[in-house]
Amino acid sequence: DWAYGSNLRNTRGALQYTADGRVVYPAGAVAVVLQKATSQGVATQSFVNVHDDEITALDVHPDTGLLATAQRAADGKGVLLCVSRLLGTSSSLLARVDCGAVNAATAIKFSPRGDLISVFCADAEHTALLVDWQAGWVVARAAGGSQKVLCAAFSSDELLPAGGARILQGGIEHFTLHDFKPADASALVSKVGGFGVGPDGLT
Repeated sequence: DWAYGSNLRNTRGALQYTADGRVVYPAGAVAVVLQKATSQGVATQSFVNVHDDEITALDVHPDTGLLATAQRAADGKGVLLCVSRLLGTSSSLLARVDCGAVNAATAIKFSPRGDLISVFCADAEHTALLVDWQAGWVVARAAGGSQKVLCAAFSSDELLPAGGARILQGGIEHFTLHDFKPADASALVSKVGGFGVGPDGLT
């Protein structure tokens, strides 16, 4: 089988590379893992088929070979987040997490350790979720603001208290920082960023 095309038009940052150079991207309800052609052979594809609706966000952890994919909500169901391990030309599903009725995920990102995933949603509040995928539950949440979130990133773990996380969300002319501290159960403390001119005259 061969998948022609992709649904990158409706996603941002959803074409990712694995540590060994394979290309991963969504095509409908499947994630395609493309091994580029070499001088010894032709290009090959394998498929991660764990969803029943369109994948709207995707991330690959650079060190562990883990793949996170999220699909849009359909027929009154919640948004489904799946974590799979890429194994050569095959894959194994490790977890499914229901993120609730938030329409779709517009951006997802693994933490540096790979144990947490940030999920940014397409509901009215553009909800930010912090998910412990191994435990299968949403650790914390916060309203993400009035504008669509198109990208996400974590701060390096060594800058944070044990068990904590700092997440950056970004979009067109907006960004917000979300801090998670284990002592503040279920809460993300958010700070809206502002663009301006710094002391060096740069924006």
